Amino acid sequence: MITEEKNSILTAEEYLRYDRQIILSQIGEKGQIKLKNSGVLIVGAGGLGSPAALYLAGAGVGRIGIIDADSVSVSNLQRQIVHSMKTEGVNKALSAKQRLEELNSNIEVEAFPFSLTPENAEEYIGKYDFVIDGCDNFETKFLINDTCVLMEKPFCHAGILGFEGQVMTWVPQGEHACYRCVFEEIPDGDSVPNCSQAGIIGAVAGIAGTVQALEAVKYITGAGELLLDRLFVFDGLSMKTRFVNISGKNPECRVCSDKADIKNLSGGYYSHSGCCSENADISAEQPETITVQEMKKLNPDSYQLIDIRSDMELSYGKMPNAVHIRSEELQESSTVDKSGKKVIICCSRGEYSVGAAEKLRKSGVNALSLEGGYRAWLMEILNEPEERISAADIELSLRKKFKKTIWCKFTRALNEYEMIKPGDSIAVCISGGKDSMLMAKCFQELKRHNKFEFDVRFLVMDPGYSSDNRRIIEENAKHLDIPVTIFESQIFDSVFNIEKSPCYLCARMRRGYLYSFAKKLGCNKIALGHHYDDVIETILMGMLYGAQIQTMMPKLHSTNFEGMELIRPLYLVREDDIRAWRDYNKLHFIQCACKFTDTCISCDNEENRSKRIEIKELIRTLKKTNPLVENHIFRSVENVNIDTVIAYKKDGVKRSFLDDYDITEQGED
Repeated sequence: MITEEKNSILTAEEYLRYDRQIILSQIGEKGQIKLKNSGVLIVGAGGLGSPAALYLAGAGVGRIGIIDADSVSVSNLQRQIVHSMKTEGVNKALSAKQRLEELNSNIEVEAFPFSLTPENAEEYIGKYDFVIDGCDNFETKFLINDTCVLMEKPFCHAGILGFEGQVMTWVPQGEHACYRCVFEEIPDGDSVPNCSQAGIIGAVAGIAGTVQALEAVKYITGAGELLLDRLFVFDGLSMKTRFVNISGKNPECRVCSDKADIKNLSGGYYSHSGCCSENADISAEQPETITVQEMKKLNPDSYQLIDIRSDMELSYGKMPNAVHIRSEELQESSTVDKSGKKVIICCSRGEYSVGAAEKLRKSGVNALSLEGGYRAWLMEILNEPEERISAADIELSLRKKFKKTIWCKFTRALNEYEMIKPGDSIAVCISGGKDSMLMAKCFQELKRHNKFEFDVRFLVMDPGYSSDNRRIIEENAKHLDIPVTIFESQIFDSVFNIEKSPCYLCARMRRGYLYSFAKKLGCNKIALGHHYDDVIETILMGMLYGAQIQTMMPKLHSTNFEGMELIRPLYLVREDDIRAWRDYNKLHFIQCACKFTDTCISCDNEENRSKRIEIKELIRTLKKTNPLVENHIFRSVENVNIDTVIAYKKDGVKRSFLDDYDITEQGED
């Protein structure tokens, strides 16, 4: 039973949501608070884990963890009801996370898209109050039992086959029988039929998984009697149930008795592949992964590194020697090495790469998924300061190698659009990406050689970054010798549950917070890192998707913060040149770091790709036949002839060519 109450208050929405169980005397308000403050780990998001996860999320368990290395296939959907056709091919832990967060936005769901192993079992089981065994093989079932017994963590086991199921629970308090007390050893692979051979009814999995969820709720709240020292067995064909009573702890048990010889998880006790107890179509070969540290130890010639991130994600940073292949082209690509050497698949966070590597292995490729993806690699780079280029050399590159392409265009924009005046106090706003970090370095250089007095502050707003992204920003600022001021706004939390245009709302809110904080510091201007490519893309987006001709202005007066202005000093700098500066100096920055990219498992497909990516591809295509097309798009809004425009707006008022048509009497000869 959970006794610690970290948060002793229920919100009005929570009272309404959980009303039907709060009115139960065995649960009540105190029980609901215990559920809110508890954590349950579900090992396996299959036939057992699916109903268990749904009912625990519905009950309001505050933190749910899901471990599963497998990906969703159509044949799973007969019983694994937490998934859907929309998540076919997606890792099951990530698919389940998305569904649970749709069901209950008040809870925290953590997805672990890999297998539970003797190496990681203590780490992940140790984070939770109760464990549900929803796995598909005996090896993992014994691993769960032994880990929980050694760590004194309560858990609920279930097994299913055909029309039959069984459930039992173990808690550390008392002399109760554990799973190994009853079944003793992992059976040989051929000694027990698996679900592929014997089959399974989905509803049977649903019954067993639901009982597991109920056991977890009872343990957390202290309600009722748990399935201790008794095995609950049911037959779906006859609808008969029975209890197999167990006379407490087995005095010969290898893990919980006085004669126990299993003292830790490193003794090789989990070597059998076992049989499938609930998932009919998982192969014995589990998806394989490799860590960044393990990859670094390999001979570079012994493996091929493939980066499957999108073009937009790649724009934030590349891994040396990685081959870029789009995920949808991976299976048919002739670039993939099929010689037998290791093929390491990398995505942003080690999520999509799991399924991608598995598909390649099924076609005979020796593929592995890079754990943690690009983000893990980037965190490793930050731990190797001796390999990084110094801030002084990075500054020198602006004055030398990138003087023409970046520095001169930066100063030209400042002068041409009169962005800085004597006495200005400018807040340089740093998001953590390549553009804003470059802009900050340019301002530092400008400040050293300025012809008149102005002040500059470097602001970082944390709208709710993950700890990893926050650290990357801080480490990069330190490495680049940029003295940043960081303030928090928690904007991500405010827009996370907004269904319509959350990104637009997020951007508007972020700018408002930046204006407000900058003004409090005494600044009269904020500088944003939009560049030349942003400008031309905005022009085309307005025409093609907004039916209007407009541009991203080099500077603007704020309408809501009197006396404040927005300037865009990188207005004339090309994105390719910014990337070249980044790569030349071996710099690596965060990509879009919001909660949507952290949790969304379907945003990287053709249907949902952003309009800006579509525009980038359109410009790239046009450039093949017209190399000057980008310059022409940029200059088009400087050469607008009002006499040849049907209508336009001035100060919010629409004006038509008909207004002056009969007065001017202009025409063509």
